[in-house]
Amino acid sequence: MRHELERDPALWDAFAAASADPSYLQVTAWAAIKAPDGWVSLRVAVGGAHGPIGGQVLVQRPRPSPWGMGYMPRGPVSSGSLTPSDVPVFTERLRKVARMKRLAYVRIEPEVEAGAGVEDALRSAGWVAAPHVQPETTRIVDMSVPKAEVWAGLQRKARQSVNKSERQGVRVVDADASR
Repeated sequence: MRHELERDPALWDAFAAASADPSYLQVTAWAAIKAPDGWVSLRVAVGGAHGPIGGQVLVQRPRPSPWGMGYMPRGPVSSGSLTPSDVPVFTERLRKVARMKRLAYVRIEPEVEAGAGVEDALRSAGWVAAPHVQPETTRIVDMSVPKAEVWAGLQRKARQSVNKSERQGVRVVDADASR
């Protein structure tokens, strides 16, 4: 199963979508969006306590260095919760792939609950805490309230960003899941 997940984009996307904490940052389409900026992707997968564990690594190779750097946004992902026993197995596979692909380092940002032991397992496996690239929290906006109320609840900088986007031609449409 590991080899298929690492090689088959459709299978990978189905796995990422069905994971316990799905994120668009782990799908093949996101890698395609990042490609024009010089990022290439690779996938790493292993068997875990609750099924497969894997992550899509975005790789950039700054010139003239022969070494690349990897970034796994919102990963690794798994079909169940990531457990402390999963960390060493996944870390070993990722290190092996990183050496083969000549990556100087890989940054990961797993979605894990504090206090579940995964953070300790990451430290024990040699991972070092670093500032997050992706936002650590999500804001849920109640869209059932009047537009003026939603607008009033936004910070000034957010309102400025929305207005700037509209001036630059960004178009927002109402849609349902059928589209």
